[in-house]
Amino acid sequence: MKILLVGHVCMDLMEDGSYTIGGAVYYTGRELQEQGAEVSIVTAYGDDFLFADELKDFSLINLSSAKTTIFQNRYKGEKRNQFLLARADDIVLPDIDYNAYDGIIMCPICREVSESFPTAFSGMCVVAGQGFLRNWKEDGRVIPYSYNFKDYRGADFLVVSEEDIESNELLNLEIDIFNRVIVTRGSSGASAISKNERIDVPAIDVTLVQLTGAGDVFLGGFIYEYLVGKNVEAALRAGCLSAGNHIGHSESI
Repeated sequence: MKILLVGHVCMDLMEDGSYTIGGAVYYTGRELQEQGAEVSIVTAYGDDFLFADELKDFSLINLSSAKTTIFQNRYKGEKRNQFLLARADDIVLPDIDYNAYDGIIMCPICREVSESFPTAFSGMCVVAGQGFLRNWKEDGRVIPYSYNFKDYRGADFLVVSEEDIESNELLNLEIDIFNRVIVTRGSSGASAISKNERIDVPAIDVTLVQLTGAGDVFLGGFIYEYLVGKNVEAALRAGCLSAGNHIGHSESI
């Protein structure tokens, strides 16, 4: 199974002043690798990126940038306040054979992907919505953004967290665009919603250690199980298991 992820890798600034690697493409890609997929990443980062060695296991297309995207996450329980401290350049899809992949996942972290899927691509198309739904103030504080997903109409899945959905009205608009919307709900589990069906599954009961990357790890577990032929409910349960294993573990993947 070959999967292509598109989005920035980033560095997360920790409370002690150190950095750790982050970004949806990293966490999702690592989980897909753990499951057995072959993962390629289209990204952009600068010479200041400290974690190039962490990406050696991926087939990497780095479009280069003057600087690397840097976030700072501040948690209160499950509530996250996030700041964008630096942003790498936008990603323009390269001229490669996209039909060599079984699935393409658009997973930006700060609206760096402005293009829709390649028109000739015939595999599974997934949009990880969180990075599309972010804006930021002058001080870097990340705030909600109303993104129009019309260019991704007909994609197999939109994956968003419950906190990304500001209202039922917004969710209904997205269901009109996508075949299914997957909503992660933290400790309440996850849901798959279409015009005619809703499937809910519970979260895995774990002792919370870390939250960063949990939704991305869920995405990796969900996509892999779906692509190997499992139904949506089974794939949701696999995603919740992956996320539970992640947030209940004391170290990054």
